[in-house]
Amino acid sequence: MRFFIIFIFITFSLFASDFEKSINIVTNQKHNIMWQDNLESTQYIEDITMAKTYCENLILNGYIDWEMATIKQLLSIIDISSQKIAIKKEFQYSTATKYWSSTPYVANKNQYWYVDFKTGLVNHENQNKKYTVRCIRNLK
Repeated sequence: MRFFIIFIFITFSLFASDFEKSINIVTNQKHNIMWQDNLESTQYIEDITMAKTYCENLILNGYIDWEMATIKQLLSIIDISSQKIAIKKEFQYSTATKYWSSTPYVANKNQYWYVDFKTGLVNHENQNKKYTVRCIRNLK
């Protein structure tokens, strides 16, 4: 019986998600990140400068310390097994578009990395392009 309980626990742990959905946010306890997940996270489309300003000025669920996600952070929410959009299932408000990251492209200071959640592909583009932004905050 003890072996069976341990087996069930290990099996559940393998398939358990690191992401937890709440109102307006998705939390990743493993990486200590809180993600913006409201309607605005699918509708705000801007160049990189305005996207950064938007995140810095965001007040959501009483928190004021939001910032743009890095490319590494955006990579952590890609799910290419999804049939509709390449993002983790816990994200209720998602759109199959390109999302800016705060990570500059080293070879060209006028370009930044982005994730295309339609395909799950990652690329870089001129900072004047207008893409969507999803803000994050670090949990303390």
